[in-house]
Amino acid sequence: MTYFKAFTSYRESILPLSDAERGRLFWALLEYTETGKIPELSGNERFIFPTMKGQIDRDEKAYETKCERLSENAIKRHKKAADSDENMQLHANAGKDKDKIKVKEKKKNKEKDIITYTDTPSQTPSLEEIEEYCRAKKLCVNPKRFYDYYSKHNWRTSEGEVVDDWYSLAENWSRTEKDEKSAEGKRVSFDTDDFFEAALKAARTQITV
Repeated sequence: MTYFKAFTSYRESILPLSDAERGRLFWALLEYTETGKIPELSGNERFIFPTMKGQIDRDEKAYETKCERLSENAIKRHKKAADSDENMQLHANAGKDKDKIKVKEKKKNKEKDIITYTDTPSQTPSLEEIEEYCRAKKLCVNPKRFYDYYSKHNWRTSEGEVVDDWYSLAENWSRTEKDEKSAEGKRVSFDTDDFFEAALKAARTQITV
């Protein structure tokens, strides 16, 4: 790995260490992350190092598992696309179901004109990509606001994780926007009802007088 996570919970563990011991601990973690070799430690930092090393090992294993899963999904998509192309070619050669093929091709071309995004989202999309995706999916999202927010945070989530699927983020953003608009609409309706009720009561009072 090229980095390791420094959690705020480490602060309590390294608090008793001196500045020199903290420095040696940090350097040892960098060396282990880069080379995989366990450095020799002689100070109190040697008691803290195993705990942090264990976290680094778990993070690296999780990263490798994620990479393997993404690779397997890419292979499956490629195979599915290849099988689909082969089946279409067989139908064309046999001359069967020509009308169905024409309808399918027409639908495919229509979707191609509308949807220009790929199955695998890019890690740092452009504003144009976000606009295309939101338009195709009919999401309740302000693309510029979405783009500016995550660009400002270097395309990382609030937990500090690198964004690897901004499609899902955009869809969650859309659901949140819809919920907020729905709640706002209910508040407006409630206030309007109160207003008309008060106006009607005032009118009745004037008629009685």
